[in-house]
Amino acid sequence: MRVTPNGQYIVTSEGGSMPTIWNWSGQPIAKLKGYKVNFSLDSQFLATTEPDGQAYLWNISGKLLAELKGHKSGVLDVSFSPNSKQLVTAGKDGIARVWNFSGEQIAELKRHRGSVASVSFSPNSQLIATGGADGKIRLWDLSGQEQLELTGHRGTVLSIDFSPDNKSLITYGEDSLIRLWDVSGRQVTQLKNSKNTVRDVIFSPDNKYIATIEKDGIAQVWTFSGQILNSIKTQSDYINRVNFNQDGKTIDVLTNKNVQTWSLSGQLLNTENTNHQSPAQSNPQIGENLKVETEKDGTILINNSSGKNLLKLKDKIYDSIFNAILSPDGQHIAGIDQDRIVYIWELSSKILTVLKVSQLGYFSFSPDGQRIAIITKNGVVEIYDLLGRKLARWEVNPHPDYGVLARFSPDWRYVAIVGEDNKVVVWSVPQNLDELLERGCNWLSSYFANRPDERERLKICQDDE
Repeated sequence: MRVTPNGQYIVTSEGGSMPTIWNWSGQPIAKLKGYKVNFSLDSQFLATTEPDGQAYLWNISGKLLAELKGHKSGVLDVSFSPNSKQLVTAGKDGIARVWNFSGEQIAELKRHRGSVASVSFSPNSQLIATGGADGKIRLWDLSGQEQLELTGHRGTVLSIDFSPDNKSLITYGEDSLIRLWDVSGRQVTQLKNSKNTVRDVIFSPDNKYIATIEKDGIAQVWTFSGQILNSIKTQSDYINRVNFNQDGKTIDVLTNKNVQTWSLSGQLLNTENTNHQSPAQSNPQIGENLKVETEKDGTILINNSSGKNLLKLKDKIYDSIFNAILSPDGQHIAGIDQDRIVYIWELSSKILTVLKVSQLGYFSFSPDGQRIAIITKNGVVEIYDLLGRKLARWEVNPHPDYGVLARFSPDWRYVAIVGEDNKVVVWSVPQNLDELLERGCNWLSSYFANRPDERERLKICQDDE
């Protein structure tokens, strides 16, 4: 399961083929041709590719906008321009092709010998970088004119990306070397990687750090001078994605088992059990991960990522709290202790709710901060309001490796749940207890129609009388 960058739609596929777009009401919007899916940054468009080199451009409603015909064999990489006006495809046939959204090829980039393995648009949408099996990196303008050739790698250039300020380029090659360049062609630094194979490289938003993903569950954080700042060992076999958070101090690592949040200094701050296909990025519906510290006198301090204290807890009943999150609206904190008790506080330290949960996997706030989802390891998903009143409960069989994934829709009215069979089920969340009672009465309407005395005895569901 993948969610579009703006969080509005879900895309699923069975066996890696025939992607389907869903809305948060659980309605399929469209079934697409192709296999690999790539989104535009504004989430309004997506491209799918076939092994034979055929590519398709769609809008988010599932309307086919164009068939991109030209490659003689498979497409290895796709990149949308950030302004959503062009896209570029990298082919095994040794050509990168630039297309407009009408499906017209507007440029052909073909100086590489062998496959074009990686491709990337610059953030300002003015340049395209290609990496080839010939070990060369080439910069092009949108008309297809080559602006620069960078040499240094031995073997295929597997990954390529621009820095957010358009001034630097980072590449990773089959030679296990990571190279940082400025766009004038000067190599700024070379990261001397270990023997592990690097699968991807990512810039931090402030251009101060670089993260590399290695094949054995290790992520490395580097400075621009080429020094290793930290080596993150996730205790997992595989890392899917790394994402620098906007605070500039923490990094999310999505493994095949969970999402781990680390400080850049190497401290594990939080682990969230989740499905391996969910995106590893800051999720506004979960809330900000907080740091829990204990002072010498036993006081529990809950601080944000900048070190600002949000909550002080002096009562000894809180001394085993080890994890906490801040609601997206910044008004409440939820914490969990070693006995798997979930607490919800106002920032004034007033306790609102205490929930005892068996086999807790993880918990998350709704995007509006007014509800909390409790997800257990045995497949129970429960939704509570901030006063601890249960609004909904569902049970699914958890995946043996990844447990249960549950995500609120951006308007919090729906929850998408994925379990053992990898199918996405979308449920409507009652807004309040009155709506929950109304649902129950609707469900019992036939029962009460034949047993009016029972309805009178119970004194419920009598508004329609």
